[in-house]
Amino acid sequence: MSLTLHVRDDGTVHLNGAPVEVPSGVSPFRAGIDAAKRAAAATNEEIVPLTARTDSETFDLLVVRGAVVDAESARAADPDSIAVKLPTPAPAPTQPENAPADQPPDEREDGPVAAPFASEGEHDAAERSPGAVPRRALLAGALAVGGGLGVWALARKSPSTPAPAATTTRPTPALPGGQDAPGGWSEHASWVVNDVADPRPSLAMHEGLVIALTQPSGTGTLRLSAVRAANGEPVWNAPLDAGVTVTTGPTLVTLSGEARVVVATQDNVLTWDASSGKLRSKIALPSDTNNVTTSAFGVWTNHDEQRQHKALINGAFQSFTLPKDSAPLGVLGKQLLAADAKGQVWKLTAGKATGKPTKLSGPKEHSAGAVILATKDLLITGWNRDRKLTLRAYNLTDLKPKWTTKAQSGWQGFLPVTGVSPDHSWAIVANRVVNLSNGTIRTIASKWSTVGISDTHAWGDDGGTILTCTKNGQLLPAAQPPTKVNTALVSGGTPEHVLVTASVGSSSTLYSLPRSSEGKTR
Repeated sequence: MSLTLHVRDDGTVHLNGAPVEVPSGVSPFRAGIDAAKRAAAATNEEIVPLTARTDSETFDLLVVRGAVVDAESARAADPDSIAVKLPTPAPAPTQPENAPADQPPDEREDGPVAAPFASEGEHDAAERSPGAVPRRALLAGALAVGGGLGVWALARKSPSTPAPAATTTRPTPALPGGQDAPGGWSEHASWVVNDVADPRPSLAMHEGLVIALTQPSGTGTLRLSAVRAANGEPVWNAPLDAGVTVTTGPTLVTLSGEARVVVATQDNVLTWDASSGKLRSKIALPSDTNNVTTSAFGVWTNHDEQRQHKALINGAFQSFTLPKDSAPLGVLGKQLLAADAKGQVWKLTAGKATGKPTKLSGPKEHSAGAVILATKDLLITGWNRDRKLTLRAYNLTDLKPKWTTKAQSGWQGFLPVTGVSPDHSWAIVANRVVNLSNGTIRTIASKWSTVGISDTHAWGDDGGTILTCTKNGQLLPAAQPPTKVNTALVSGGTPEHVLVTASVGSSSTLYSLPRSSEGKTR
């Protein structure tokens, strides 16, 4: 199947001869591209040819998995896999007769406008080409918005940079201008997710999947979208009801022994099977809920009465009254765990008296501090002595010590949780990495504030730039790292990739960026 889009000078739009409604405040070009993307999605074909016309020009495009790309760029970059889908290329435009021969192209009346979606070499050629009519610029802009940022090759190269040699590798999308990769990471993505619902989205990671909330262009509704971390291939999509507001999530939570993706809305908590995307439950929130907390091992609500909490157990919210000065940590079986800053832990049962706490065994002659972090297996608390802080981990099941770090100078008081890897193998506390299997601890840098963490890397703000470290605390090299204000927002990562979000207007895209050549691990 192929599509034909016609955007007329009078602002009317037709797709395959049928009129397309242009909503108030939306350009005809944007409305037309959105309609074409929806029509392409309905075909269930990965590649759908799209001929886009104005009253004066014609553009040969492709809709590829929801992204609009320039057909000729795709032809040059990946001829074997998609050539059969490409329309016949239009003849190259000739130089306008009225263009002065000795006048540089970038000084003519209309100025150079690159093709809507061009490969790196084509951008260079376009910048050297004669000027194009303003409508071409308008259509290019509309495509850039309508197609999302997940198009192949939004290259940013200087006109003086030589065009690269032709290659048969699949072209890759690049970050938009002015939004750079963290130092040491490539600006050309391995894959992207278009139309993410938040400029810095929450991501759930499960067995090679990356799961995010998206809002497909032109729909007005949210959905969970799962893609393969290795290549960005879509795996499943789960729509949410129209009109909902997501307040928490998505979060990967173990419920009744199964991995679930959990999202809280203003009215409900919804759970999906993390592997298949099948909706498992929709549970109404208690009427007096202030907010919902989700963690790796539990979901609970918070209320005006600070000691009152309701935890999700066996598919229903059950009420708990916490001991004074304690806070919930998570759900363990049918119990809610709570702890205070005095080294005491309670395992609470709904509808029963609080009972006596378990007094944690601390290092000799140390005073108890706050709980630093909790995973589905460990509880880690801080212990103070002589202006030094020591971390000790306890097995959640029996609350017996598992490991103790070396005492850390310059630490005292109560440290916040600053990052736990999705696989719970390591964490960052302040400016130190902690191996959660044995308590090995190492300083990353004197100035470090975590902004994202994966199973293999973490990203931190040193006040001026975004740095990268390995799970062993080793800083990775980066040639001329960008300032943090020019760095795309870090949302997390997969092994050897950083996941960042970049936005143009109200459209946000998630990019999976590999290491650049100068940033390879030493």
